[in-house]
Amino acid sequence: MLADLATALVPAAGGTAVRLGVHAALLLGTARVLRWRARVPSAEQGVWGRVARAVLAFAACSLLGGALALVPGADAAASLVRAAAPLVAAALLYGALVRWNRHSDSLVDPNDSLNGSSAVLVVVAMLEVGIHLHGGDLSRAPWWQVQPLVVQAALAVILTGTTVTLGDAPVTLGRADDSTLVLTDDYASTRHARLVPGGGTWVLEDLGSTNGTYLGGSKVSRPTPVPLGQQIKIGKTVLELRR
Repeated sequence: MLADLATALVPAAGGTAVRLGVHAALLLGTARVLRWRARVPSAEQGVWGRVARAVLAFAACSLLGGALALVPGADAAASLVRAAAPLVAAALLYGALVRWNRHSDSLVDPNDSLNGSSAVLVVVAMLEVGIHLHGGDLSRAPWWQVQPLVVQAALAVILTGTTVTLGDAPVTLGRADDSTLVLTDDYASTRHARLVPGGGTWVLEDLGSTNGTYLGGSKVSRPTPVPLGQQIKIGKTVLELRR
């Protein structure tokens, strides 16, 4: 929209460089207003700060793409950088959305299906744009073959680094939708394992899984106490207990 405004403000005779300068001024002016808003004491400072950074990131990519367009033979690079601008800003804007909705810095909350679903959709959109820009076999494959791969990749990105706060109730692990921590892992069973509190520690139990549960490299065959920092491996998923 700001690029269209810059084009409208500068006649065609003004040249690309002048329009680029006007576009830069509009973007930086918008970022300046947002940064001012972020410094106003309120519970929304984190929100506006992230929005301002998103605008600055978008401006940097857009202006770099515009500058490259002025270089002979750099049209392909300019197009790629310009296409990346909304993708770079998307993550920051999503962070602002989550901050506004949850007043939290975490983009991953397994107990919030709305934030989790929207996070997956954001990553899916970014991956699909990347596939389209890159070309290759995936961009030419039927959508019903590509979409499952894209969704699985998005889930892996979102779930990486997921944390679950432990309370007094057992924690179930598996692919079942009602698990405490749902694992998007083809090598995990529907109800794979569980962690049970007891005696000031947590005890790991395998629930008859197909591929087994491993603690520190050893297969769990009976209820086993889990030391802090010891890795639990379920399929390709690795977990550990931390304070």
